[in-house]
Amino acid sequence: MLLLVPWLAGIGAVLIWVLIPALIKISASQMDETALLVLRFVVSSLLYFPILWRSLHKAKRISRRNWCIGALLLSANFGLQTYAILVTPITLYGAIFAAGPILTLIAFSQDRSRLPWIGMMLASLGMIVMVGGSSNTGITLFGVLATLGGLIAWIGVTGWMMDRQNDLSAAELSAWMQPAGLVSVLPFWLMRGTPHSFENSALIPVVVIGAVVPLSFYLFSTALRRDARIGILSQYLEPLFAAACGTMLFQERWGLAESVGTFLILSGVWKSTSLAESTENLV
Repeated sequence: MLLLVPWLAGIGAVLIWVLIPALIKISASQMDETALLVLRFVVSSLLYFPILWRSLHKAKRISRRNWCIGALLLSANFGLQTYAILVTPITLYGAIFAAGPILTLIAFSQDRSRLPWIGMMLASLGMIVMVGGSSNTGITLFGVLATLGGLIAWIGVTGWMMDRQNDLSAAELSAWMQPAGLVSVLPFWLMRGTPHSFENSALIPVVVIGAVVPLSFYLFSTALRRDARIGILSQYLEPLFAAACGTMLFQERWGLAESVGTFLILSGVWKSTSLAESTENLV
């Protein structure tokens, strides 16, 4: 039962993250992507303003340097991810991004000798199979590099969130990441010449993104607080959900590579979590 909460929180965050690329693809076809990001953070900052106001005194305890680091990491993360989402099939985007858990665990583990290496390697192999053997087209070098760059930035964001756990609650941390994100994407919007025209139909997905992304950060932060290792490993499920989403919404193909990769990823996640008790304080 103790392991159920971080798993449910982690899976809930992953489900939301998988839907975001689909919503971004829909909105970006009707408005500039930098305007999309700015509007999305404005919406989320307004929706979560009550939490921001109540926790203002706590946020002031965090140094300006740490806030600047967080904003820079978010800027790199959102900028690169948004570009990658627009030029890369969702199935492959999710599969490449699944390299995050193993890199995150290696980066933040207190004792790397106790890492669930077999499970992590199985899941990583599944990710490689899904990317290398996929029958989907549309892979570009810049798309892959942007995804990898966004992945590295996300690992930094994860570490930043873990370091802030004693400063803010999960809900407060999620809320404060929204204005920090707004500050981080404003330079991209300004460099584009502040584009602001868009179709009214684009507003619905943008509002949905603004409402649910903070919820995903809250769920992920909750998973990290309950069991950081499970919170990190839950991200291995992202390529599975991404492949299903791409197949259903964008007619992306589900072939042998996706099936084999799914089996390897699930096997790796099961093998990793079977060591839950012995690695309780791993990160």
